[in-house]
Amino acid sequence: IILLLPIVSFTQDNFEAVIGKVDSEPITTYDLSQKIKIMLNTMGLSDTIENRDSIRERAIELIVEEKVKLIESKKENIEITDKEVDTFISKIFGFPSDKKKQFVNFLNNQNIDYDVLFEQIKIELLWKKLVSNKFGGLVSPNPDAVSKILNEYEKKLGLLEYNFSEIVIFKKNKETEETISAIKNVENLIKLGSSFESVASEFSQSPSSVNSGNLGWIIESQIDEKTLKSLKQMSNGEISEIIDTNKSLKIIKLISNKKIGEKNDKEYSILNISSTNLNNEIIKIRDELESCNDNLSKFNSNENIQIDKIEDVLLQDLSPEIKKVLNNREIGQKTQIIKHNQKKMFFIICDIKGGEISNISKQQVEQKIFQEKMGIMSRTHLNKLKKQSSIILSIN
Repeated sequence: IILLLPIVSFTQDNFEAVIGKVDSEPITTYDLSQKIKIMLNTMGLSDTIENRDSIRERAIELIVEEKVKLIESKKENIEITDKEVDTFISKIFGFPSDKKKQFVNFLNNQNIDYDVLFEQIKIELLWKKLVSNKFGGLVSPNPDAVSKILNEYEKKLGLLEYNFSEIVIFKKNKETEETISAIKNVENLIKLGSSFESVASEFSQSPSSVNSGNLGWIIESQIDEKTLKSLKQMSNGEISEIIDTNKSLKIIKLISNKKIGEKNDKEYSILNISSTNLNNEIIKIRDELESCNDNLSKFNSNENIQIDKIEDVLLQDLSPEIKKVLNNREIGQKTQIIKHNQKKMFFIICDIKGGEISNISKQQVEQKIFQEKMGIMSRTHLNKLKKQSSIILSIN
């Protein structure tokens, strides 16, 4: 129930406007201000009126959900110690537990109240515990479903798949301009320096938003044509332009791609042939060289050509540009010519070690199914509680 009703109260000797209520829990101007500051800080945005306005609506939605979670946790007598919260905060923000004072001072310099951050994280931990207590015993991966996944995975071993994240705005009937405006706002936040993951968590309308937009590994045959076309043209870590699909507008970020079941320990031995001179020269050498066993002496006399043999380097340790040209190539193959560090270069694959293909375990499948079901139950239960709550807001 949404009502427009102005409410004002006095809190802690300071005049503070109450801009809404969720049942008995008030939402204050301080709550909203701090939530916006935390969101801006998380997304790496400066605290400007324009940036505040772009996330204000989402901030209110998140505060409402926090109040609903808090009320339900109290009803269910869910408890968690302050020490547990402090320990969790030190882990996720990467500071030693004995350095809490320095972290609090850092937040103060950002005009962020540690107590507010503490309370928000405590509510999330309470909610996680509530959901686990309430539904954990009810969720049991179906053995047939586990076997089916294992069998299907085995059939796909060796095929290409992509690990990528998404920010999705679904199209609505007769609201095309609203959809375009929403995705443009998302695109602008990313260009301003916000992390893709934080924007996905706050603005994506896809269920993947609970995982910061990440979809995990998806086989290419299961990806829509337009998204797959973009993925094939992207380097790891690259963010796409806006993609227009039948049902949505989206922006994606490629995390990685590999063959299904391939271990992440592939080592390459390669010849790196580079030149700082004209493009025609490097093209000629690429045409003449056939393999790593060719006689290289005639090329070494050319001062504009540099030939380096690189032994047993992990693919994951190479730069994104080089990984892109080497990935999924076979022994003996030559890559295309690329420009890297102001040089023109290409590679010949001399040897590949590691990267064996192996199946996933039954335990991995069961854990994945369990987490997915718990996530769905958490969101469904929260939506149900929101509908049952009396929500009063006095903010436009």
